[in-house]
Amino acid sequence: MRTVALLSLLTLSACPLATGPSTGECEGDSDCAGNVCARDGFCYPSSSVREVKTTWTIQGKPASPTTCGPVVDLMIGFSGDEPGDQPLQYAPVPCEVGQWVMDKLPLSYSFVELGKENGFPQTKSITSGLVTFDLTN
Repeated sequence: MRTVALLSLLTLSACPLATGPSTGECEGDSDCAGNVCARDGFCYPSSSVREVKTTWTIQGKPASPTTCGPVVDLMIGFSGDEPGDQPLQYAPVPCEVGQWVMDKLPLSYSFVELGKENGFPQTKSITSGLVTFDLTN
C-alpha cells in the first residue's frame, strides 16, 4: 500500500500542472488560490508567466500620427506552441502609441504578431521581454 501511495505522489509531482494551468479558468488573481490569473484566463504559478513589451516603428521612425499615416489601427496577437494555447488577439491597437505591454503572458506563448487589422501581420518569436517591429505604412 505504501508503494502505491508513493507512486501516486510521485506521479502527481511530475504532473504538468506545475508549469501550466493549475486551478482552471479565472477572471482575476483571487480565483487562483495563490497563483496568478494569466491573460489566457487560466491560473499559473507566477514563475510560469512573464511580461512582454512589444514596440514598433514605422519605416525606422517612431510611431506617431504622422508616421502611421493611413495605418490608424493595428492588430496584435500572441500564440503558443502547447496544445490548448488559444491565440490572444487584440484590436484596435492605436498605431501612434508605438507599444503594447502584455503582462501575465504564459511562458508557452512564444510568438507575437503585429500588423494592420485585416492585413498581413509580421510574426516574431518572443525570446525576451522585449519584441520590436519595424512596420511599413
